[in-house]
Amino acid sequence: MKLTLLALVLSLASTLAAADPAQPKQTAEAPAPPLTLTMEPRYLTDSPNENRVIYAPDSDVRRTSYERYHFSRSAFLHDVGGSLPTQPFQATVHISSTTTETSQGVKGGSQPMGGFAITVHKARLISAEVPPATIPKPTECTQSTGPALAVTFVNSLKHAVEIQWVSPECEIKVIQSLEAGKSAKLDSFNGHVFRFTNPQTNTVQSSYVAQGKQSVEHAIR
Repeated sequence: MKLTLLALVLSLASTLAAADPAQPKQTAEAPAPPLTLTMEPRYLTDSPNENRVIYAPDSDVRRTSYERYHFSRSAFLHDVGGSLPTQPFQATVHISSTTTETSQGVKGGSQPMGGFAITVHKARLISAEVPPATIPKPTECTQSTGPALAVTFVNSLKHAVEIQWVSPECEIKVIQSLEAGKSAKLDSFNGHVFRFTNPQTNTVQSSYVAQGKQSVEHAIR
């Protein structure tokens, strides 16, 4: 009878303790809210060897603490269209973890002496509003027309390119698209200017001024 009564008392005490509002309650830590950033292309660094893209928005300002955002390279490039944007864009970012480390300053360098803190956010893009890239105007135009010349263009890049002719008025005329590893022979003239763009990213790969006797071959790089 005494054992039964003791068990009842212990059970009641346990129930009261559980219901006591003064007892601390453990709650799950709320996830960090999404962060909206206006990303500047000049602060983005593609690091293939480390398989990450680094965003360092304060890298050109001398201070005692810096912030870095580290993204998985493959995921980041996929979300922004395959290559680093060339214009500022709005991004919504989720931060999964944050660490802080201290580095030493370099005498005569851009960093302050006595050490500085680097806060690293491991992050991923939730969304990115990347504006379409615009192809810059040509910096070199056809200046003269010399003897006729047959040019064979060989695309040595790993992606297709668009072959463009730049007129004496600096106007662009698209000649054709050329797949990776393929070649195309065009009738041209000495002194004519061509440029080659990546149609996926709207960026200029290189340019070429035709010159030679009768026929030449040019590798697009």
